[in-house]
Amino acid sequence: MAKLKAAIAVLRPKMPDAVPLWPAVPALVCGAARQLLCLMIEPKIRPATTDDLRALTECIRAAYAPYHTTILDLPDVTGGLAEDIEAGNVWVMDSSDSIVAGLVLSIAPPAAKLANIAVSPNAAGQGLGRQLIAHAQTQARAHGCTKMDLTTHSEMHANRRLYEKLG
Repeated sequence: MAKLKAAIAVLRPKMPDAVPLWPAVPALVCGAARQLLCLMIEPKIRPATTDDLRALTECIRAAYAPYHTTILDLPDVTGGLAEDIEAGNVWVMDSSDSIVAGLVLSIAPPAAKLANIAVSPNAAGQGLGRQLIAHAQTQARAHGCTKMDLTTHSEMHANRRLYEKLG
């Protein structure tokens, strides 16, 4: 409410006396509501559960779908996902009750292996991959790992650039 009052106070000096303040208020409230909504639906990272298996599998398949036409030897990276979830090696990002990204990370100090990162094409470009990698690094460090390994296909150029950039 204080921000709304401050915004109104800022707007008031710019308006002529004859113009009522009311038309500006809905726009301000809508802007504040929009920000609140974004905070409420911002993807959150959490451990995957067996209930997530189907949605996560769909997310991973959608993320890899563009590569299947150009990379003929791309393996099915959803194999073993149920076992990885049971072992506690999988995290998901969900937004508005749908899974938008996933991470498979095996931790065996002194090293961790980042086995898979997938971001739904509908959520691409929002930095979710970076957030998942940061989460993987945090998890690895918390378990005493000093090294993190990952393998990616040589034809996945965008992924390779991201991994190289992040070190």
